[in-house]
Amino acid sequence: MKYIIILTAILLIACNNNPNSIQVKDRIDSVLAATPKKDTMQMEKMNMGNPMLESMLATMKKMDTIKMKNDFDIDFANCMSIQHQAAIDMSELQIATGKNAEIIGMAKNIIAAQKDEIVQFQKFVNDYKMPLTKMDNSDSQNILANAMKDMMKNLRGMKLLGDVDDNYVMLMISHHSTAIQMANNEIKYGKQKQMKNIAEKIISSQTKEVNRFVAWSTHLK
Repeated sequence: MKYIIILTAILLIACNNNPNSIQVKDRIDSVLAATPKKDTMQMEKMNMGNPMLESMLATMKKMDTIKMKNDFDIDFANCMSIQHQAAIDMSELQIATGKNAEIIGMAKNIIAAQKDEIVQFQKFVNDYKMPLTKMDNSDSQNILANAMKDMMKNLRGMKLLGDVDDNYVMLMISHHSTAIQMANNEIKYGKQKQMKNIAEKIISSQTKEVNRFVAWSTHLK
C-alpha cells in the first residue's frame, strides 16, 4: 500500500503541472486498477490504536461541521484550515516521538508554515464579504469535500509500519497530495487573488516536501 500512496503522489504532481496531461483522477484510477485489491476494513482494524493516524482522522472529522457555501474561496479557506491543522497535529507527534533528525526538521518547518497559513485563512474568512453572484459550476461545492473523503479512505486502507518516522512520511505524502489537489482546484475555481496566491504557495512548498518525503521513503523498500 505504501507504494500506491507514493506513486499516487507522484502522478498527482505530474498531472497538475502538465496542462496537456489527462486528468489526475484517471491516472490514479489506472494505477489502482492495476494494483491487487486490499481489504480496507482489515487494514483499518490493523491500524487501530496508531496515534499518528488517529490524530489525523480525529482532526479531519471536523470537516463534517463545515457547511459548504458554494463559494470556492471561502470553502477553500475553511477546508484548508482543517487540513493544515491535521498536518500540525501529526507533526507535533513526530517531533515528540520520531527519531530521524531530517524528518523531525521537516515536521518543524511544516508546523511553522501551516500555522502561518491558518492565520491567513482565518483572517480571510472573518473579513470576507461573499459576492451575490457565485460560481456557475454547481458541482464545485463538492470538489473539496470529495478530495477530503478520498484522502480519509486512503488513510484507513494504508498499511502502516512499526516505525514512527516511516508512518509520518507515508501519512504526510497522502496529506500533502490532497492539499496540492485542493490548491490546484482553488486556482481553477476560486476568484479571490489572496486565496489563489496562498494556493500557489501551497503547491510550490508542499510539492517540494512530497518530493523529499518520497526520496526519503525509498529506504522502505
